[in-house]
Amino acid sequence: MTIKQIQALLTYLGYNPGAVDGADGANTQAAVRRFQQAEGLGVDGIAGKATQAALLAAVAAGRVYVPPDDTSGTGATSGGAGGSWWGEIKYFTRTECRCKCGGKYCNGYPAEMSETTMRMADEIRRRAGVPLNNNSALRCRRWNAEQPGAAANSNHMTGHAIDLAPISGNISVSRLQEIAKEVQQEMIPGRGGLGKYRWGVHIDDGKYSRWSG
Repeated sequence: MTIKQIQALLTYLGYNPGAVDGADGANTQAAVRRFQQAEGLGVDGIAGKATQAALLAAVAAGRVYVPPDDTSGTGATSGGAGGSWWGEIKYFTRTECRCKCGGKYCNGYPAEMSETTMRMADEIRRRAGVPLNNNSALRCRRWNAEQPGAAANSNHMTGHAIDLAPISGNISVSRLQEIAKEVQQEMIPGRGGLGKYRWGVHIDDGKYSRWSG
């Protein structure tokens, strides 16, 4: 499947990849990530065979995506929900940060993501130099309660935390954790939670805290 065909399918499904021009640019990659997130696929922004098959299945099933009114394909907003700073976030979108309860308990946005947290995440991704998986960002209270080991007062519930992980070993977990620590110390010195896990790293812009899980 060509990039132009992928863009056409994304456009038909409502994911807004921008111009259908055959260029695999930032808008197209962001649209692919939104689609992958919605379909429960690995989120890397690359339309491989599994994503292409899912696109065709979504078209056949008529699963048209209706984005929030702030989503433009780049994560930008025009005031209102989320704030205009989303337009400065290069590697993540507001949509992919929504609660993963899938509508079971909330509309996906029990809160808005913290600008500080997202700017840290964006800088971590920039320094990593490879796509990262957004494992978890926003969580409604009931979804948080179902997550193994989640704190009852988790910063995820207020949009002040995000969990990042490598994709198929594209960066070592230890290196990702080092980058996260560096970014956090530079951007919010003396603040922020940093959790190191076998799968990746948790960062937040709350009180200073360090732990391993």
